[in-house]
Amino acid sequence: MAEEKTEEIFKNEEQQNRKKERLIKILEDVTQKMQKVVNETPEAPPEEKILSVDKMSLNILSKRFQSGKFSFWGGLVNSSAFPDLHHLECDVPTIKNIIIPEKSRKQDYGSKIVKVWEESFREKGFFAFAITNVKYHDETVMKFWQKQGYVIPESEKRKSQPYYMMKVIKS
Repeated sequence: MAEEKTEEIFKNEEQQNRKKERLIKILEDVTQKMQKVVNETPEAPPEEKILSVDKMSLNILSKRFQSGKFSFWGGLVNSSAFPDLHHLECDVPTIKNIIIPEKSRKQDYGSKIVKVWEESFREKGFFAFAITNVKYHDETVMKFWQKQGYVIPESEKRKSQPYYMMKVIKS
């Protein structure tokens, strides 16, 4: 009985490790495609535009993902974190932070980055996307995300400060 339990634990661990390796490979592929577009973004120092994969947290980060003229932070989050997506039981590509240099805004750099993000994940079979840390009081930010097709889900509309917006692409 104890041997069967131990075997089951090892089997689950192996499955989780294989899944994580597969997700890391996906993130590395997405990072490579995004890097080309990010490099086109003017007004940001080259060192700020370097994207890398954090293999522990399954995130893609720019060198200065919380400061600097250019910033990007996104990754894969289990759908259980999002009340309106939890039924999908999958990982959801989620942008947690994106900052485009002030002088480069309204020139479609942000839209291009989001488009490559979504297209790269769609090629890998993902169809639901989220953004978190929504600055819902900032009309410009809200218009940007709505233009990309993101909506505030029903569960978030009831909150005084929505946590996320989502987009589901029909296949």
